[in-house]
Amino acid sequence: MVAVPILTLDQRIENLQKEHDRLEDKADLRRKYRQPALGALFVGFVLFYVTLFLGITLLASSKYLTYTVVTSILATIAFLSIIPLGRRSRMYRLKLEEKLLIPGYHVIADLGSCLKEDEPLPHYRKEAENDLVELTELVEETWTVGSYKLATLTLSPVAKFKKGLREGLIPAIAKGSREQLASCQVVMVDFCEFLMKKEPTLGDVELLIDEIKPPVWVFKRKSMVPSIT
Repeated sequence: MVAVPILTLDQRIENLQKEHDRLEDKADLRRKYRQPALGALFVGFVLFYVTLFLGITLLASSKYLTYTVVTSILATIAFLSIIPLGRRSRMYRLKLEEKLLIPGYHVIADLGSCLKEDEPLPHYRKEAENDLVELTELVEETWTVGSYKLATLTLSPVAKFKKGLREGLIPAIAKGSREQLASCQVVMVDFCEFLMKKEPTLGDVELLIDEIKPPVWVFKRKSMVPSIT
């Protein structure tokens, strides 16, 4: 039986940083090919309409024939260049989980910067909050199951997790103590590792929900206690 090494939190964060950097490089490569492809598409359409206009003017005069041929050739080249650029761009397309992991790691990094100080710095706290809001909006937008009652019942942990992010984690990062920020960082590490799993389960989501539930997120004032029940 092979013993599985138990990693420290710092080691886990370091592994997530490596994965984050790999995904950022992948996203940069996608942009490198996607932007020229979109530019070529725009230029191709412009040249197409110019060619169409010149072609209509040929009915009245043949002096525009050369211009029409040139613009049609250029339009064809622009459209044809989209094929290899689009193919390359699709090679570096990020999966949904990978898209979520990038802002997820940003929250971890911002919280790490907060926890390096004796008193959490407002700037890093706000950055962590903003990154978590971005992540939460992505989760709410993409983790949908439609209007089917059976799917809604089956995937109810997903709905609870969304609510936990919105009503538990975000307020904790915005107004929580240093200890609560440290707990938030652990939750985010667990969440990012969940995103990296090849075969995640609803049981994994349930475990994340349990981490977000009170009393972990109890604030000093009772009016600030979030609930996801």
